[in-house]
Amino acid sequence: MNKPFLALFKVTLKQSFDFRKNNKKNIAFIVPILCIVLLGCFFSSIYAYLFSYMLKEANVSLNVVLYAMAGFATMLILTTTVPKVKNILFGGQDYEMLSALPIKKSSIIAVKFLGLYLVELLFSFVFIVPSTIIVVVLGSSPLLLIEGLLLFLFIPILPLILAGTVGMSIALISDHFKFGNILTVFFYLIFLCAVMYLSFSMSNANATEDMTDIITTFQVFSWFNPTIQLLLIDLPVVNYLIFFAVNLSLFGLMAITLGYCYDYFHVLMTSTKCHRTYLAKPVKQKGVFKAIFTLDLKRYFSSKAYLLNTMTGGILTIVMTIFMVVVFLRIDDPEAMIVLRERVAPYLPIMILWCASIAVPSSVCINMEGKGMWQVKCLPVDYRKYALSKILLSELITAPTALIASIILLFYMEITPIYVITTLLLPQVYLLAMNCLAFYVNMCFPNLKWSNEIKAVKNSMSAVLSMLIDFAGSLIVAAVFLLLGVYVDVWVGAITVLGLSLIFAIFGVCLVYYKCEKKISFLEI
Repeated sequence: MNKPFLALFKVTLKQSFDFRKNNKKNIAFIVPILCIVLLGCFFSSIYAYLFSYMLKEANVSLNVVLYAMAGFATMLILTTTVPKVKNILFGGQDYEMLSALPIKKSSIIAVKFLGLYLVELLFSFVFIVPSTIIVVVLGSSPLLLIEGLLLFLFIPILPLILAGTVGMSIALISDHFKFGNILTVFFYLIFLCAVMYLSFSMSNANATEDMTDIITTFQVFSWFNPTIQLLLIDLPVVNYLIFFAVNLSLFGLMAITLGYCYDYFHVLMTSTKCHRTYLAKPVKQKGVFKAIFTLDLKRYFSSKAYLLNTMTGGILTIVMTIFMVVVFLRIDDPEAMIVLRERVAPYLPIMILWCASIAVPSSVCINMEGKGMWQVKCLPVDYRKYALSKILLSELITAPTALIASIILLFYMEITPIYVITTLLLPQVYLLAMNCLAFYVNMCFPNLKWSNEIKAVKNSMSAVLSMLIDFAGSLIVAAVFLLLGVYVDVWVGAITVLGLSLIFAIFGVCLVYYKCEKKISFLEI
């Protein structure tokens, strides 16, 4: 590799992962990400161990577990990469400057793709590496270690290619319409529905034995990345070489195609529309809160990065709820349906509150002010009204999606007072708590010096920390609800977790109300 390529790659890594000269800031940024990775590895290890143990008892090869985890990682990489394609691969504002430097265009494009590849390699690590260790230990087969290494390194390639194609198509179509951002969300919703439909299609397996159902499920997951099937070729070592060669060929083909077409797509995605007609409108004086809230609404719906990355949780909530209800309604056994409705259904709202609050807009709302934050600090703006505007925007985005998912879930369950309380009220109270706490975290860890909106939304410590808070909060709510519901009574569990969520919400509201003036006053611009 040449020196310009290495230098550019080093700079890209620093920008992507927010490495700084200040060691304290490095630690503060890396520790939350490390916690999420460890938490993901913990859960993937548990699933891998449980299913590997079951298959080992049935004398079934454990590599099916490894392939299923690789397929699930593929699905996750695909869904998380689509919103990033335009801003990271094609929409970078630094491309013109880099093109003027003595750096080959192929090097610039390779660095952009490698940066995205390394970010998505994290998902591959979380699902594949722990599963490989579990499978190798339980199966006593060192060859599975080679398969795990190959899957870890090459699984992200195919979903990156597919995500690039889908994301580019969505961006090109939506940018030609007046309400392109809303259209982008619509396309992304359709895409998520298609992916979730594939994941739930395993319920159609025509099997009679439980172990057969599990194996069929794993086979469905492994087909999420068709290149995994190359490892099933009955030619030891040769199948590894074929898998390596095919993925390397796909990578090379994509690099060549991207190199020839990059300039064309970059111009299409970054050029502005011409021949616009501007109409002078009378400017009406507004109140402080109304003016701030109007600006927040315009900023939210005019930014694809802000819109997609904070609306994904709400979209995922609705999609997950719909397909979960569809799968449950396909169960033909009346006794099993009774068990699901009476013993499982009351706890399903936990999934709604976790998904809906996993990425709330308030976690990065101050970041989105960017270099314009000086206006907020210089003008006579009431900081409490400013905070109320941010939290209200976050509530208007997240609360309706949770409410829609709750109503869908109520059609599946028997409508009783306890179900109404847990399904309608619990997610809304919990969401209010998370919106307030996420805003407070963003006040403590703002990122106003960014050159790309992705850095403000995704590469943000406040977004990571708010996600960790949601993980911890939903885990506490789920644990208390399940323990009290199973060992005492469902009513007791529902009232207790509702009261616990209300305490979280009151704590979050008080924290923002009493601390926002001091925190915003000390923000550095």
